[in-house]
Amino acid sequence: MSKRKATELPPISWTKNNGDLIWKLIAEVEKPEFRLVILGKKDPSENSSGMSKAAVFKAIGKIILPDLYAINEDAVGQRVKCKYESVYGTYKKHCKRLRQTGGGLGGNDEDDESLHEYMSCYIPKGGPDETTTPDAKNLWGTCFQCISLSIF
Repeated sequence: MSKRKATELPPISWTKNNGDLIWKLIAEVEKPEFRLVILGKKDPSENSSGMSKAAVFKAIGKIILPDLYAINEDAVGQRVKCKYESVYGTYKKHCKRLRQTGGGLGGNDEDDESLHEYMSCYIPKGGPDETTTPDAKNLWGTCFQCISLSIF
């Protein structure tokens, strides 16, 4: 018995229209029913949807790429997953710069007070505000530009 060959999908233009598809992907991932499955839960008492990650990426694909989903739902789910992982990896790489503490060498003493480092500023979830230092605003702008260039 021969195995049925999956239908090939055309390339997906993620960057078309200023990355409209990427922003749709991000909006879907932020929905609680999808976010809990993809990113996990902080509190074990939170209920997840019971869906697998593969099912979530297929569901997102059905929403943002309905025409391609009708051709091959498994391939669309895989493409959505790969793009999400790429965007998330880029985001993590650039956001790491916002959490830097200046580096340097620390001692091996675990009771050393230098193990507890604190940032000189805080950038709220919505981005810089009036309490954000000029240096942090500059770093935020640079990171945002790098993320935008890397994603699009």
